[in-house]
Amino acid sequence: MGDHGKTGGAHKAAPKGAFGVAGALAVRTRGKFFEGTVVSDKMHGSVIVEWPRVVWVPKYNRFKRLSSRVKARNPEGLGARSGDTVRIEETRKLSKTMNFIVTAVIKRAEHVRAAAAATPAAAKKKEGA
Repeated sequence: MGDHGKTGGAHKAAPKGAFGVAGALAVRTRGKFFEGTVVSDKMHGSVIVEWPRVVWVPKYNRFKRLSSRVKARNPEGLGARSGDTVRIEETRKLSKTMNFIVTAVIKRAEHVRAAAAATPAAAKKKEGA
């Protein structure tokens, strides 16, 4: 039979082929994967990732530009921030609305962090120093 303990296997060693970062829950990935941009990192341990896509509309004989947005788990070891380009992969259901996990940060967004440092609050802090 299988191992059907009360913990559901959450505290066991990571299975072979599983994705895990130090201090994060090891999760096996499967199915779809996407590359997109983090548009929000305000949730604790989660991000919203968006990527563009094109859909054919037969009625008008044209393409329509759309974008898809999903919530994804953001492991502490990766620390994806707003503006970063990331790779997400499908996994088991992690919460009511989340079934993707960030597996890699492809490109860090330096311009977003530089803009945050140039805020008026940061300028006042420099003047006072």
